[in-house]
Amino acid sequence: MARVKIEGTENKFYQVEVNYQLGGTNYFSGKNEPRGIYISFGKVEVGDHFVRSEPFSDSSYKILFKELKRKSAKQIETAEKFVNDNLDEIIAMYKENDKKGLFDFIYQKG
Repeated sequence: MARVKIEGTENKFYQVEVNYQLGGTNYFSGKNEPRGIYISFGKVEVGDHFVRSEPFSDSSYKILFKELKRKSAKQIETAEKFVNDNLDEIIAMYKENDKKGLFDFIYQKG
């Protein structure tokens, strides 16, 4: 997980997180989502004893990095390295709300 401080704020950050998800039916959208590694984007507020996110806002979403049949620590490490190596570009596109640009960037470079 990577957090980059939002300029002009004291405790708000852009958060980019790599995680493995089992897939299946998304009960909010009704769509079937593939099993695999996702890169999640969002804004969080961090306090002494809490982390508050905006889970259902337009600024919180995820992009499939790689579809997998089963969990692979090596593939998760690859995705985390990709995020860390490209964090500046990823955050810049996220700030601009360029979802298509992020999607294309992840599929071309990832």
